[in-house]
Amino acid sequence: MIYNSTQDIVYYTFDSLHPNELKHAVLSRLGGVSKHPYSSLNISTSTGDSHFAVHTNMDKIISAFTLTSTKINTLNQVHGTDVVVADSTTTHNSTQADAIITNTPDTTLLLSFADCVPIILFDNKNKAAALIHSGWRGTLNGIIQSTVLKMKNAYRCNPANILAAIGPCISTKHYEVSYDIAQQFMRIYPPDSKVVRKISNQYYISLVDANIRNLTNSGVMKIELSNMCTVRDNKYFYSHRLENNQTGRFGVFISL
Repeated sequence: MIYNSTQDIVYYTFDSLHPNELKHAVLSRLGGVSKHPYSSLNISTSTGDSHFAVHTNMDKIISAFTLTSTKINTLNQVHGTDVVVADSTTTHNSTQADAIITNTPDTTLLLSFADCVPIILFDNKNKAAALIHSGWRGTLNGIIQSTVLKMKNAYRCNPANILAAIGPCISTKHYEVSYDIAQQFMRIYPPDSKVVRKISNQYYISLVDANIRNLTNSGVMKIELSNMCTVRDNKYFYSHRLENNQTGRFGVFISL
């Protein structure tokens, strides 16, 4: 990923996603007005930050990236597998879902994260894009597969033409899970996938490896990784686990 900054906001972009084709940003937690423990560019009120601070942060983002506030589509993220379509006639702000797709120019898709996996999909040939929030439940239950299928059905996308970009999320060494959760993953992902790792009778999940496998099984082969961890790189990104949910949510947005 490429490090960028504008108006005190630190953000990252992917090498494989040209900004002239897909405007996008993985926003860091730096450059906002929220106070500790939400410091500072928090975009969610779900964990206790003030509405004033979050609205001020959103205004800063809108200004810095010249977005149109009335064309920003967000979701009520529920760790499911539902996928919604955003176009010029519909704005999603409270729809319960975890993935959103569009082929409409100047329509912004924005989701929030703090350990779960941000995934961008972009079909340059058909000018269609998707933004996905994939936690362990969404990963396990196939939100990637649901999104790729939705893009195929709605926009006639060929998975072979889709570029995928996986953003900062919790890395394997920091993501210990219960045996019950590990067992659910072991039923789906074979040992050579490296999705489940057992170290000293403790189980760890690689959400990145699981989502890579979900992408390739869906026919998406062009994948760029951020190689950033929300725990290790906590200076730049919020981590639900490291900060015991006393933290904010960083944003990822895309716009055709």
